[in-house]
Amino acid sequence: MTDKKHPDIPADSMDLFNFDGNPEVGSYEDDKKTGEWKYYHDTRMLKATGLYKDDMRIGEWKFFFEIGTIREIGSYELGLKCGEWNRFHYSNQAIAETTLFKEGKKHGEFKFFYESGELKRSGSYENDLKTGEWKKYDTKGQIIEIGAYSNDQKDGEWKVYDSEGQVKWTFTYKDGILID
Repeated sequence: MTDKKHPDIPADSMDLFNFDGNPEVGSYEDDKKTGEWKYYHDTRMLKATGLYKDDMRIGEWKFFFEIGTIREIGSYELGLKCGEWNRFHYSNQAIAETTLFKEGKKHGEFKFFYESGELKRSGSYENDLKTGEWKKYDTKGQIIEIGAYSNDQKDGEWKVYDSEGQVKWTFTYKDGILID
């Protein structure tokens, strides 16, 4: 037997529908999610898949765009994001973003990429806050902006470069406020 709205999913596997009416498929043990779970978009395409233990996400999880291509992949530990997470561009599946997590918070190196694969932005996070040197690049790999963050606020000297690599503007920030 199948559900009329989702004929490719056996009805006896559909334990519940989430808040937006899309099916969730998985098992419970002592009223807690356990084992492999799959979530579906309303289009019947897979939305996410991964493991639960005692109602907490664990191990590798994959998230998908409605067209079925991968959107994001990473791991959980005790229900919190951990390690390297990668997001992908919708149009060509190239890596869009690489972020490191520690205990559910961004912590460590961050990279954001153009669809061509060229680096667009780079920097670091500490406990979910931007920190240290951050750089922005053009599509040819040339630095077009560089500066530092402290506690998620621009701090100190920031430089903006022209297409020739020459300093075009210099700005000074203190606790995220432009002072010069």
